[in-house]
Amino acid sequence: MPDKRTMPTDDDGARAFALAKTHLGEGTPGVTVAEDGSRAELSLLGVSYANVERAGRSVIASFLVHESDRPAISSLLGYMPDPIRAGWWRIRLGKEPRRWSEANVATLAGRTMAALRTMSNVGRWRNIANKGGSFALVNRAKLDRWEPILADARGPNEARVVTTESGPVLLLPASAALYLKREEHGLLLVQDVGPEPRDEHRLRELVTALPEDALAPTDLRLEVLGPLLIFDASTSGTALEPAATLTSDLDAGTYAVQTGVSPPSSKQALTLVRLVRVDRAPG
Repeated sequence: MPDKRTMPTDDDGARAFALAKTHLGEGTPGVTVAEDGSRAELSLLGVSYANVERAGRSVIASFLVHESDRPAISSLLGYMPDPIRAGWWRIRLGKEPRRWSEANVATLAGRTMAALRTMSNVGRWRNIANKGGSFALVNRAKLDRWEPILADARGPNEARVVTTESGPVLLLPASAALYLKREEHGLLLVQDVGPEPRDEHRLRELVTALPEDALAPTDLRLEVLGPLLIFDASTSGTALEPAATLTSDLDAGTYAVQTGVSPPSSKQALTLVRLVRVDRAPG
């Protein structure tokens, strides 16, 4: 008679848990999975996009659904809107792989991940607009602790660093749009201020031709743990949309903040903020 201690057990809940993570992107390059055995959170490019929770012999999988898929998902059997997070949907399924395929979980999650990659902006010029408040630069490793900053609804008049539950955060003045350009030792952030729209081609020309004294040092320092997320400071971390978020690929370190305006004009100007790493090893 076989020893019961060596016989394999059929843990339906564990199998459903493993299936959910696979269909939601576990194993995909760039996807991070944090779990404790009964709950898993999946993230890509610093944005949390899926959760899995054990529920007896089944699991509840919830994930951010790309906006183009939201009209159709309501007609798919078993899906319900997440009651807490806007744009997220959830489904309860068990250990049967066929059910996961029929529910199109992998396809829907794949489109969400593709959108996150498209919007990640790493290494490229990208821009976002906000609701008229401040822009926040937040360490994406601390995004789960982010609380909206509502006191600055109209935005500060100049860049400043504040301490929050998410650690040190750089707040930028309110503006219609913010452009990001990665540099060798840091990051350049450009805000186009003025009543006249400026096309991106012209903006690139102006930035390329910036005079050496366009930016001046400040006494501000920002401790960076790794890549930063940049978004409207009044937005909750759980309500971020990829299209309203910029991602920088900064390395961890201490960055000095420089600011400037170019060309100086009361009608049209570029407001400039540059992060320059100051703790690089010599050589």
